[in-house]
Amino acid sequence: MEAPTIVAMVKAIEERGAHDIAKRALETTGRVFRYAIAHGYVTRNPSADFKHADTLKPAREKNYALSMP
Repeated sequence: MEAPTIVAMVKAIEERGAHDIAKRALETTGRVFRYAIAHGYVTRNPSADFKHADTLKPAREKNYALSMP
């Protein structure tokens, strides 16, 4: 698995409107690769080549206090 594959996976999740889950999926992918490196299954972690801010759009937070009448 290479970095573009991971980016495509995360962007597909984000396109569904699940920004939080896309960010967590990227973080979990990194954990899986770190485990795989520690146990000798792979030699490098392609998800370490970029951060979620490089691939995902910034989350827009709504200020609910402003929407009060």
